[in-house]
Amino acid sequence: NGRNKKNTNDKIMIRIKKQTLMSIGLVVLLCSCISSKEVKDEYVSLVPVDSLRSVVGIPTTMKLFDDKLFLVDMFNGESLISAYDIKTKAKVFSFGEKGNGPEEFLQITSLDFSDKGNGQIEMLAFDPVRKQCSIYNYQHLLNGNRNKEKSLNIAASVPYLYELYKLNKGYIATGRLEKDKYVLFSDSLE
Repeated sequence: NGRNKKNTNDKIMIRIKKQTLMSIGLVVLLCSCISSKEVKDEYVSLVPVDSLRSVVGIPTTMKLFDDKLFLVDMFNGESLISAYDIKTKAKVFSFGEKGNGPEEFLQITSLDFSDKGNGQIEMLAFDPVRKQCSIYNYQHLLNGNRNKEKSLNIAASVPYLYELYKLNKGYIATGRLEKDKYVLFSDSLE
């Protein structure tokens, strides 16, 4: 009885050894099948078929309003905000220089439009680095006046905000906030 138990244990051990050796052999075989040639990543670049490619760099923000595509391009070396007619693909206007002056931006992360009533539309451009929302009269922009109507500043104590959008009453912003994913502000951004 003890002898049969020993034979059974020996058979199990032999089977385990065979399976282990076969597994090691399989791993060696598979590893030897891998080519020693350097494998290079390949990619396909998709080229847009529109005519905006030649005049647009890398837009960081886009907004569609009034059959116009508004683009913020912080990297093109020209005006930061450009508007294109989506039907004709023609540039309608562009403005906004990079800098720290009163009519300049360090970064623009959101554009928004707000109907003030009586046909008055405002365009808002938010600069989170300066914690400033620049507000423009949309009709004035179309007529060539690129001066902002006003600027609203966010208190320095408010953590970094990324986007700011106009609500019917007040504003909503997202960013690196302590507790919530967004914060609501009054019309004066307080």
